[in-house]
Amino acid sequence: MPDLGLNVLFKGKNLTRLLGGLGVALKISLLSVVISIVLGIVVGLLMTWKNPISRALMRCYLEIVRIMPQMVLLFLVYFGTTRIFGWNLSGETSSVIVFSFWGAAEMGDLVRGALISIPQHQYESAAALGLSGGQTYRYIVLPQTVRRLSPLSMNLITRMIKTTSLVLMIGVVEVLKVSQQIIEANRMSSPNAAFGVYLTVFPYMNVALGVVSPDSRVIKDLSEIGEGDQVIVISGTTAETYLAENNPEITLQKYDTYANAKNALENGNAVAWANDNTEVIAFALQNPGYTVGIPSLGSQDTIAPAVSKGNETLLNWINDEIVSLADENFFHKDYEETLVDTYGADYEDSLVVEGGAAAQ
Repeated sequence: MPDLGLNVLFKGKNLTRLLGGLGVALKISLLSVVISIVLGIVVGLLMTWKNPISRALMRCYLEIVRIMPQMVLLFLVYFGTTRIFGWNLSGETSSVIVFSFWGAAEMGDLVRGALISIPQHQYESAAALGLSGGQTYRYIVLPQTVRRLSPLSMNLITRMIKTTSLVLMIGVVEVLKVSQQIIEANRMSSPNAAFGVYLTVFPYMNVALGVVSPDSRVIKDLSEIGEGDQVIVISGTTAETYLAENNPEITLQKYDTYANAKNALENGNAVAWANDNTEVIAFALQNPGYTVGIPSLGSQDTIAPAVSKGNETLLNWINDEIVSLADENFFHKDYEETLVDTYGADYEDSLVVEGGAAAQ
């Protein structure tokens, strides 16, 4: 059996340090998410106001956040404001400020999209029934808004949690920074330390795309997309890259955010929407009238970043383990115990890769 470097985790206080770094990452993520949700609701309401000044200010705020990379914002807040104002902000505080600033703008845009998606006739019907403005929002607008906002906000929250890995660049010792320190400290005594540490920190993932389309014209194969048809993608995502490289004949309609892409599909701007298959499946389950005609598109390999190049012995061992687990139907059983309530039994075979091999 090859040396996975797992013994490094149990040397001294390495495992405790990893858990401590994970705690730091979770604290930054949770604080940023909570603040972003609260402020995002306020920002979203302001974006729907008819006051041109408030709308212009909110638009400028959103565009600044979209244009400015999170890394630059971290440097501006942590290094720039300290030099300008002379205060002493910790790395964790600076991180929470930056991610809350970014998350509030993105959440605000999602709230705005959810609010304006409520048809005007529902407001008029509420007024005809004698409901006040507050009652209209409480009983009609808010329930529908929350339902439409749930899958969108989960996508944003996931992005925020993953992006917190950038905080190591301003000296915050979170889980990735601790992992790096452990690997560097054990490079000579345990050459495979990176495998053990990153196998602990990063799970293997099934990577695939999906395509959702209206029930009136369900796209079940990319060949069904005609010359004048367009497919919605979010800029910078795997879907955009995959379709541009493998199907250049398909015209892509690109949007900056999940909310804008969702609204474009609902408005009939394109024949389909390509995105991560878990996201389009969640969208179809939340929105009757849409079907995921292509539940699995692109690579279905089980990606193992730490061993995809180099250590062939370790790679072969992992593949053998995956195959042996497949013989026990392990991955399907796990899906049925943990995810079937979210995605349903119909998509199990599309989302679960039983016995797949690590990418070489």
